[in-house]
Amino acid sequence: MMFKRIGGELRGYLIDFDLAGLVGHDSHNLDRTGTMPFMALELLESVGPGNAPVLHAYAHDAEAVCWVVLWLGVQYAAGRRVGRSFSGWEMVDASTCCMRKRDAIRKLPRHSFTEPNALLQMPIRDILTKIRIHYLQKDVKEITGEEVPVMDVGGWMDDCNKAIVAKVCTAE
Repeated sequence: MMFKRIGGELRGYLIDFDLAGLVGHDSHNLDRTGTMPFMALELLESVGPGNAPVLHAYAHDAEAVCWVVLWLGVQYAAGRRVGRSFSGWEMVDASTCCMRKRDAIRKLPRHSFTEPNALLQMPIRDILTKIRIHYLQKDVKEITGEEVPVMDVGGWMDDCNKAIVAKVCTAE
C-alpha cells in the first residue's frame, strides 16, 4: 500500500495491480499471493499441492478487510503495537494460519479492541460471525457433496459502516 497527502488529507492506494484480475475471469497468475494473516480462509485452504484452485471473488476481499481491522483493532493503540494476540498467524504456513484464524473466530469474545478502535469491535465481530457460519455451512456441504456457493457479502460492509456512524453520532 502506498499513501500521500492531497489537500491536507492522507490518501491510501492499493498498488498490487500487477496481481489483479477481472472479476469472473480466470487469472493468469498461478501463484496465490497475499499476506497470509489477512487472506480469506477459502483462499488459504486452496494453497498447497493437490488443493483445488479457488476463483478469487469480491467476498474474499471483503473478508480480508475484516481480518485487517480485527488485527489492527486488537493489537494496536495510538499507532503502536500493544499486544501480540495474533502473532501465531505470522511466519507460518497457509494451513497453520488458516487453522489459527478459524480458531480465532470461534473465540471472538476473548478479543477486545483497544481504544480508540472499540467502535469497530461489534460490527467486525458481527461480520466475522457471519463468515464463521458460512464456513461451517461450507464444511457440511463439502461432506455431503453439495455445491458450495460463494459467500454473500452484500450489505455487510454497509451495515458495518452504518453501525460505526450511528455510534460516532451518539457519542458526540
